Parts: sequence; structure tokens; C-alpha cells
Amino acid sequence: MKLYYSFVFLLLFSCKSVCFAQEDTIRIFYDKDWNEIPKSPTAAFYRIAYNNDNGFWQVNDYYSDGKLQMTGVFLDRAMIKKQGSFEWYHPSGKLKTKATYMNGRLIDEEITYYENGQIDTYRHFDNSGKQTDEKMYKPDGSESVCSQAEYPGGLPEMYRFLTENVKYPRSLRRRNIEGKVFVSFIVDATGKLSQLFVLASPHNLMAEEAIRVVRAMPNWKPAERDGVKVAIKYNLPINFQLD
Repeated sequence: MKLYYSFVFLLLFSCKSVCFAQEDTIRIFYDKDWNEIPKSPTAAFYRIAYNNDNGFWQVNDYYSDGKLQMTGVFLDRAMIKKQGSFEWYHPSGKLKTKATYMNGRLIDEEITYYENGQIDTYRHFDNSGKQTDEKMYKPDGSESVCSQAEYPGGLPEMYRFLTENVKYPRSLRRRNIEGKVFVSFIVDATGKLSQLFVLASPHNLMAEEAIRVVRAMPNWKPAERDGVKVAIKYNLPINFQLD
């Protein structure tokens, strides 16, 4: 009888462990522009995230063929705040980008690579997330001549657009909650914005509003590299401050 009860206890314990493991694992599917979609055989990417021993979320993104596309740790279940080292990979499996984050902000270095291993882009950030240096290179290692993507009319017009269009969430205004949201997005070769993502936000409502406003922006003037229009990543801080 003791053996029987031990077996039943072990079985129940094992089932409980499996259930917790399933509950703590998240699977998400995306189209080619990283928009979330229902599970589909046509998904371009998929994500597997699970709660690690530190209470954070280990996230691995994959190409449709099962090859690793990205790996890193998020501080939250919503997978907004990156923490520590992140790596992205080309479809071939070679390293594409490596970067370091602190509480959702880029710090230290972000380096992207060509498939031949040469550095494509080097960026340096201070601990507040402010970019302090940037250099771009050709596949042969020589430095590129570049111009940044730009909002129509430049920074003054962009700040005017944000001032006129950002709506402070009422519930946060009543509670005097302020803060800064960092939004990352791609400005493609036509000037269209895509792959919008919140790097850090004091509150989910602020994050949602920041994404809404950036999505409503007109097309930008695209970046150029050695005379050719190219896609580029842009990080934009949006400040929510009460008068």
C-alpha cells in the first residue's frame, strides 16, 4: 500500500509540474511584418517564451523553418522590457545583431553584421539610452556615407505632431502618473514605418498610446547609405508629462 500511495503522489506531482510548465510557456505567431496572427502554417516567424528561474521571461524567436532568429530575456510577461544581452541571427544562422539592454533601454553597444562577418553598423548608447555614436560600414570594411531618416519638416515638426496628437490616458492623469515611453520602429526605403515595438514604458496605457500615435505618423524621408535609400531602425522617446 505504501508503494501504491507513493506512486499516486509521484504521478500527481508530475502532472502538476507539467501543467505549470504548460501555463508558463507562451507561443505566438507573426507575419512577415511582425504583426501577431493566429497559429498558421503561413507564419513567417514564431515565438516561444517561458518563465525562467529568476522570474523573468526567456524569449526565443524562430524563422518558419525553425532556425533561431532572436534570443534574449524580458523582465515582464508582456515582453516589453528587454534586459541583458540579446542576439539576432540571419536566416543562414550567422549572427546579425548583438545588443545590451537595461530595463528596456539600449545601453553600451549595438552591433549589426553582414553575413560575411564584417560589421555593418556600430552604435553606442549611454546608460540613459541616449545614442552617443554611430558608424556604418560597407561589406569590405570601409566606412559608409550615410544620412539619417527624418520626419517631414525635421524634429520641430515631429515634436509639433506629437504635442497635437498624444492623448494622455485619463486614468493616469487622475493618478498623476508620468514617464517616458521608448518606441522602436523601422523606417523602410520608401519612408513607411513598420515593426513598431515598445522598448520601455511606465504603464501599458502609455505604451498603447505611444504606438497609436507613431502609427499615425506620415511617411518619413528615408535614410540613405552611399546614395541608396535604405531601411533603418529608429528609437523615439515620447514623454508623458503633466503640466
